[in-house]
Amino acid sequence: PEAEPSVILLVSESFFDPTRLPGVEFDADPIPNFHALTEEFPTGAFLSNTYAGGTGNVEMELFTGIPSAFLGAGESLTSIQDPTAYSRVPSLARVFGDAGYETFFVHSYGDILYDRDMNIPRMGFDQLVYQEDFTVDKTYAGGYVSDDTLADQLIAQFEAKGDGPLFLYGLSMENHQPYYAGKFDTSAPVSAAAEGLTEEEQGVLDALLHGLWDADAALEKLVDYFSRVEEPTILVFVGDHLPGLSLDAGGTLYTSLGYSSTSDTSQWAPEELKRMHATDILVWNNYGAELALPAETSCTLLGTQLLGGAAQAPVFPVGGPGHGPDAALPGAALCDRRRHPLARAHGGLRRPGGGLEEYRLRHALRGAVYHPGPDGAAGELAFASPPEPGRPGEGQGARQQDGGAEGEGIPGVLDGGKVPLPELDAAVEDHQKQGGGAAAQAEGTQAP
Repeated sequence: PEAEPSVILLVSESFFDPTRLPGVEFDADPIPNFHALTEEFPTGAFLSNTYAGGTGNVEMELFTGIPSAFLGAGESLTSIQDPTAYSRVPSLARVFGDAGYETFFVHSYGDILYDRDMNIPRMGFDQLVYQEDFTVDKTYAGGYVSDDTLADQLIAQFEAKGDGPLFLYGLSMENHQPYYAGKFDTSAPVSAAAEGLTEEEQGVLDALLHGLWDADAALEKLVDYFSRVEEPTILVFVGDHLPGLSLDAGGTLYTSLGYSSTSDTSQWAPEELKRMHATDILVWNNYGAELALPAETSCTLLGTQLLGGAAQAPVFPVGGPGHGPDAALPGAALCDRRRHPLARAHGGLRRPGGGLEEYRLRHALRGAVYHPGPDGAAGELAFASPPEPGRPGEGQGARQQDGGAEGEGIPGVLDGGKVPLPELDAAVEDHQKQGGGAAAQAEGTQAP
C-alpha cells in the first residue's frame, strides 16, 4: 500500500490452542475463529519468557527486546532500580513514534500491577488508556472487564486517531487466573471432557474454555471491523503465556491430563520447559499482504520482527515505499545491524555487573580478558580467538573460551564489574574498528 499500515498488537491473556491438551474431547471447536484464520494467515509458536503469570515481563521484553535474564540480581524489567531507564531505553512505542505513528497503550485493567504506573508512562506512548479511561460501555466476564469490551475500545481508539498510521497495543484481562467452577455467570459456549477428571478439574477446564472462547470472539470482532476499513492494517494476536491451571489439592490440570510431568517447574527437561512456555501467535492483515512469520518467535524477537529489522524474515517491514525488504525502516539506526538492536544503544544504562552492560559484554566480549594496569593505570582488554556460536548458560557471564587469551588477567569480566567502563568502551571501540576477534564474531553470528 501507498500508506503505512497501522499496527495493532493484541496480547491476549493466557491464550493458547487448547486442542493440544491430550485426552480432551470437545463438543465444538473451542477457538473457531483463530483456527479459521490460520488457514489463510501466518501463525506459529510464541515462546514466552514465563509460565502461568508474569505478563509485565512479557510486555517489557516485547517493548524493548531486552531479555529479562540479563538484569541484575533482584531486578526485573518491570522494577529496574533506576526508573529513568524506562525513558532512555529503545522501545517499540518510540520507534513507531519516530516514524510518524500515533502510539496508544490500552489495557482492560488498572496500572497497579508490575509497577505500570511508574514504567509504562516512560515508554514513549502518546496515550495510556486503562479500564477507568474506557470510553465505551463496559461489560464484565469472569470478574474482569470482558474481552468484548476491550475489542470495542481498541476500535474506538482507532477511530479517534488522526490521519496518519497508528501503533495500538492492547492487553486483555478476562481470561486471567484463577480458574474454577462458576467463575463465569453463564455456562461455557463449548464443553469438553476427559476421562478421570475430578469435579474441581472439570470446573477449571470449563472456566478456561469460556475465557478462550471469549478471546477468540474478540479476535473475530476485530477482524470483522478492520476487514471493512480502507486503511491498511495489521493485527498481531498473541497469547502472553500458558494459563496457571493450579488445583487446590496440589498439581495442575496439565499434570492431570498428562501434558506436563510435574507441577515442579525445576524438574522440567528442556523439551517440556519449551512446551510449557509456548503459546500461539497469528498475524492478520486487511490489504492482501503476504506476510512472513517464523515457525517460532519469542518476546525478545517479536518487536524487531515487527520493525522488519531482525535477522529472520520479518513479520512485515514498516516504512519506505512498497515495503520491500530493502525499504527504509523506522528506527533504521537500530535495525540496520541485522542483529539485536539494543546492544550498543543507550550506553548510559550500563552498570557494573548487570543490565545492558552484561548483555553487551556477553555478545561483544565473549572470550576477552582484561589486564589491569599497574598502580591503577589504564589496563588492556585482550580478545580471544573467535567463540563458538551459542549463548553461555545463565549465570556464566562472558567467559574465556578454550584457546583464548593467555596470561594473568580477569577472565569473565562481568564478575563484579571490575572493568572501568570508560576504558572498556575505548577498548571495544578500537577493536571493532579493526574488525576482528570475538566482538566481530559475536555481532555477526548472534541473534538473542
